[in-house]
Amino acid sequence: MSRLRPRCARTEAMVLALGGSHARRVRKALLCLALCVMLLCATAVAAREFGLLSFWQTGYEGNEELLAALEPLLETVNAEYEGAVVLTVSEALLTENTLALQYSVQNPTDAPLYIGARRILLDGALPGPDTVGTGSTPYAEAIFPAGQSGTGVWQEKFAGAPLELTIHTLELQLDIYRVPEGAPSPQAMRRPVEETYTFLETARVAFPITARTLETRTALHDGQPLEFAFNGYTLRVTRTEMAATGAAFEFFLVFDSREAALAHNCAWDKHDPDVGYWDYRLEPGDGMDWSATGSGDAPEAPVQLESGEWAWRFAWYYTGLTRMPDRFVLTPFYVGEGGEPCPEEAVTLEMR
Repeated sequence: MSRLRPRCARTEAMVLALGGSHARRVRKALLCLALCVMLLCATAVAAREFGLLSFWQTGYEGNEELLAALEPLLETVNAEYEGAVVLTVSEALLTENTLALQYSVQNPTDAPLYIGARRILLDGALPGPDTVGTGSTPYAEAIFPAGQSGTGVWQEKFAGAPLELTIHTLELQLDIYRVPEGAPSPQAMRRPVEETYTFLETARVAFPITARTLETRTALHDGQPLEFAFNGYTLRVTRTEMAATGAAFEFFLVFDSREAALAHNCAWDKHDPDVGYWDYRLEPGDGMDWSATGSGDAPEAPVQLESGEWAWRFAWYYTGLTRMPDRFVLTPFYVGEGGEPCPEEAVTLEMR
């Protein structure tokens, strides 16, 4: 913009020296030129501010390491569906175990709509039960007003074997309902919305996308489990994966017998919540703040391993990381009367 200022100053001097009608024509031309420049600038800014990268910039708080890893993997999609709503997917990303997409919804009708279940299918199927997701919705409330439009972002990390680095098909589905006049909001209902709202359709957008590799850090050495011996059990860490799109951890508390494992209870008893049990906490080793959206498999009972040993299994999956720490500390703590952390049995996982 600084290069344009001298030229604008000279042009304004020319306008002041011209006659009235000619000056008005020049002013109109300058105004059109200025509007075009502003529109081009606004378009560039909007593409930057409302894309997946912008969503990650907000969550990662300027973490350039994460952003630099994600930006080259983004694909422009621009796939669209028109029905009761106009549903568009503009940008997407797919790696070996993560998907992300930006989508927009427009309600062209004269009535408010309710957007129910959101599903993302990978090659015609849901990614799996251990999928964890995070994102933003294209509307502030559950009800999508008439004539309104908005943009949302969604990303998921799924467990299981890594995807092949080839072309796959992603499909976004949204269940669309018409909200009858005078109907209560979903939050005020005491029965399923399907019994009050009118189902219109399932909006669908499917598109091909290539799965790309993303640099992954791990604490394992050549994929071999880490083992830490403690009094009466062994902590065996079998999975420690972290990339810009998410993280996954799996570990076992291994005992010689089932009786020994049961004596070191790691299961919450919903029938008797007062029974104490052991759990674990995962924190960055540098003491800095770190947050993510997570889910996992809480152990319900010890399982027998192929070796004949018995173990409590923990598995955690995260997405929406705010940063990628160089190390994590895994600390056991007791939940129950007199419960507290047990730092002497904590272990450090160095992410390489």
